[in-house]
Amino acid sequence: MERTIRETQKPFGDKSEIIYVNGENRDATPIGHLMHDFFCRDAKEMYYETLAERMELLKKDKGGAQRMCEIKD
Repeated sequence: MERTIRETQKPFGDKSEIIYVNGENRDATPIGHLMHDFFCRDAKEMYYETLAERMELLKKDKGGAQRMCEIKD
């Protein structure tokens, strides 16, 4: 999807990319595994190790949970 300025029909130019994904897709493809991981409550059930490690840190580790809840300016 490319964002445009409605009045001029020119690209917005912020270089952002928006990708829409069907979150219900949990098949054996890489995106299906990623959607599965996004809905997991237990890091041990996740396919992607890096995501599982980060989830474990933020949700289970006391310091990680504290960092996750901090408000950034």
